[in-house]
Amino acid sequence: MQQVQRNSLTKQEAVCCDARSRWLSDNCNLQEVEDSYRGIWEANDVKDLSNDTIITAGERLAMLYIQSGRIKQADAVLKALGYKCRLAHSILDYPTSSPLESPQNPPCQIYDEYLDSLTLKILRDAFMDPGADYWVHHNYSVEPPSPYYSFIVPLDNAIDETTCLGNLLRSLQSTSARLKSSIQQATAVELWAHNRPHASGHQFHFDTDNEGCGGVVKHPIITCILYLDAPCGGPSVVTQQRVSSRALAETAWLCPAKSNQLLVMDGKVLHGVVPGKGTAAGRRVTLMLAFWKDIRVREGGTGAARPFPLEVSWAKTLLQKVPASDPTKELRATAPIVLKGVYESVDDGCPWSRTMGLPEYDEIWQGF
Repeated sequence: MQQVQRNSLTKQEAVCCDARSRWLSDNCNLQEVEDSYRGIWEANDVKDLSNDTIITAGERLAMLYIQSGRIKQADAVLKALGYKCRLAHSILDYPTSSPLESPQNPPCQIYDEYLDSLTLKILRDAFMDPGADYWVHHNYSVEPPSPYYSFIVPLDNAIDETTCLGNLLRSLQSTSARLKSSIQQATAVELWAHNRPHASGHQFHFDTDNEGCGGVVKHPIITCILYLDAPCGGPSVVTQQRVSSRALAETAWLCPAKSNQLLVMDGKVLHGVVPGKGTAAGRRVTLMLAFWKDIRVREGGTGAARPFPLEVSWAKTLLQKVPASDPTKELRATAPIVLKGVYESVDDGCPWSRTMGLPEYDEIWQGF
């Protein structure tokens, strides 16, 4: 079946697909990947922007340019594609240390070495292997991305606190209260996970009930991201931009991918994950837990906010008995990387300011 699908592609489509497959593999040759995309992009002087393959090649070429410091070359491609602004080069070509002190009241907090060794082992047993039941049962795919699915765990003592999951939820609720005391009003937790290679990011988005379907946008109180393993991948990026904002975000907080790290963030803010730059081996495995004051559980099929499946193998793994958390253990808080200027104009590379207005969504290039 795969061979039939490949044979149905045009030569350009096949080259584009192969380039992306190589880019997502461990320690690929990025120069060869870039050459493939450039060959498609530069094939004709007049670009056919109704051709999805040409658009894809151009956007991915721009990403490779930016993440290797060639900003003007990237902007020339993006202008030709019709974009007005893009994520700042300082985010896409992310730093490893913070040039700025964090402003007061940041929308996120980071804690290193958050999980004890037994809890970390249990969670890795459930989610580390791409062939594990959690991924296979739901046909999880990186590219093309599989449909979103998540599970709701009630906080009404339905999950025994002496289990790994029950103990973890209480611990996270207590830790998150440092950012937002209203976390104590949570009645349920939404759980989902990702298992991605180095070059795979996650577009900027808001966490919402059922992905905002139905026109009513509701957010969790807090979203927690646990990095179960992170030998690769770019940073998570948190902004203060909200659905109601009338201007693009101007400050970003970056959380570098690091194993056994916890990121706690305000559930209402815009955030995403930057694809890793350069090359690296391994998978970035993350477990997300969003605390809700109120969320509707949806029965049947696969999708958002389904009942927590107590009887499936991956859920049973999370329900193993564990010792209670050590209440005397000190949290190891670490500062995020703070960047000013979240977006830049593709005309001159200057920061996008409030006076320049709010572009349409399809005029803003994220790079992934």
